[in-house]
Amino acid sequence: MKKKETCLFIVGLVLACLLMPTLSLVHASGVYEASLDLQTYQTTKITFNFPYTNNASIGEVTTIGRGVYKYEGSATYLTFIADDVDEYSFQLRIHYEANQTTSNVTLSRTVIVGLWSGNLPSDGYLYRSDASDFIITVRLSVTRQPTYPSKDEVAAEVVHQVEQKLVIQTEENRKLMEQITSTLYVCIALVFIAVVMSMTSFVLAGLASWRRRASG
Repeated sequence: MKKKETCLFIVGLVLACLLMPTLSLVHASGVYEASLDLQTYQTTKITFNFPYTNNASIGEVTTIGRGVYKYEGSATYLTFIADDVDEYSFQLRIHYEANQTTSNVTLSRTVIVGLWSGNLPSDGYLYRSDASDFIITVRLSVTRQPTYPSKDEVAAEVVHQVEQKLVIQTEENRKLMEQITSTLYVCIALVFIAVVMSMTSFVLAGLASWRRRASG
């Protein structure tokens, strides 16, 4: 029983250590800079989640065309949404004051980036630093998402193609039967004419023979 309790205590201690935030002995000073270049599909949504601060903003937004975008947020997150096909560029700035540290020791802060691109599954990025300032420059190249037929659409197209081939084959068979029937009628007519001519010749020959006998 004691061994079981000891094992549970060790496991709990390990989990507690893993779940504790990473501590750094570096003072909360300096700037952490990063850039993010993304090829995405319309519509694109990108989110930034970070520890609480009142000094977080998105700025310096530029577009090549007239792409429609919007951004919003609070003290723990910011969201940027690009609705149109265009090239977007913006900068995320996060600042932490010195009084947000404890005894000159700061927690290693993490910025979690979430990305939604068209109908694709979401993606994510993670930035971690003990700097007091985060500056992340984001460049988005948003294009239209290519479309591919679904299984049902492929099956429907196959059925349609088969139906079309059957219709064409049926029409060809009908025309062939018409040609055969027409040819058969011609043959029957020729045979009938031949029979009539043969019978006529036979009758004429008989009459000629009868006249010769009658005159003799």
